[in-house]
Amino acid sequence: MIGNNDIILAISNIDKEKRNYEESLIMLETEKLLARTDGLTGALNRYSYNEFEIEINDKINKKEMEQFSIIVCDINDLKIINDTLGHEAGDNYIIEAKHILSSLFTCPIYRVGGDEFVIVLQNRDFLQKDYILEKLYDKNLENAINNKVVISFGVSDYNKNIDSSVADVFNRADSLMYENKKMLKIAYKKIGKKF
Repeated sequence: MIGNNDIILAISNIDKEKRNYEESLIMLETEKLLARTDGLTGALNRYSYNEFEIEINDKINKKEMEQFSIIVCDINDLKIINDTLGHEAGDNYIIEAKHILSSLFTCPIYRVGGDEFVIVLQNRDFLQKDYILEKLYDKNLENAINNKVVISFGVSDYNKNIDSSVADVFNRADSLMYENKKMLKIAYKKIGKKF
């Protein structure tokens, strides 16, 4: 107020500044998502998996982690597909493997290598693990017969009495995946598919 009867009023329009700030936040979140996502499959990438591992290891160290499972997956025959049909066909093979996994699991799926995926089972997927793995087994059998994508897998549960890190659970699952791959080779021979 100036004097007894005069008022000076100033109005500033911050809508544009606010809109620019909100757009910057959206762009930042989009960039973070892109940095954590595999460009070929849309799965989370190795960087995301490493972040998950740090977060869960912290919970394990604080004795706050109750239950989770890790599934390590490896796509069978990718080298043969790449060598005989080319890398575009190999990329499509990898994409199809991701579609198979996404159709079965609702939890995070990480592509941690060329033909390797890691799935972290928590919540509903953890509780339905046996049912989902049976579906994956059935899909593998169907695909093996029809010369389509087959995924070797191994699964291991976190055990708070013996596991001091996510790596302990991962390593067991990885070993079981290689055992599964050997068994699939034997099964392939029985149905006449080369591996």
